[in-house]
Amino acid sequence: MSTQDYTQPLLFVRKQLMDLHKEFLAHLKQEHDFKIGHLSTPTEWFQVITASPEYSWIGEFNSLVADIDILTEIKPLTVLDASIARAEIHRLLMAGPKEGGTAFTEKYLRILMSGANILLYHHQIKKALEALPTSETTLEVAKMARSQWHETQRQQARQKRN
Repeated sequence: MSTQDYTQPLLFVRKQLMDLHKEFLAHLKQEHDFKIGHLSTPTEWFQVITASPEYSWIGEFNSLVADIDILTEIKPLTVLDASIARAEIHRLLMAGPKEGGTAFTEKYLRILMSGANILLYHHQIKKALEALPTSETTLEVAKMARSQWHETQRQQARQKRN
């Protein structure tokens, strides 16, 4: 097992993922505003994106961004966790249906191929992922790991307070 520290590469991946997420949401807002015929306020857009069934499919992406953010706070970062992070980002943003892609992935790739500005951000996250280790992991193992990241982060935050 490797003892390489993947903290800095994961922090870079997190930044790229957050940039992609921001641009993706901006693209969706632009489409939404065009569809409704006026610019929605930030509050209106937040309500639409979080409460409208039309946008419920975005929840997977929001959850992944939050999970990766939490993972960057965990010390020490294990090789397994870094590889699961890579696998989960790949599964959500790049996997085809045969590779475990989801309904989000299908819609995301359709938007990506439509010529949206997010293509550059997609390429950057894809390149950043190369610095993280790879592993074969099942969806169930990844879900358990992501849940564990939250618990570990809570425990470590409690220890810091005490």
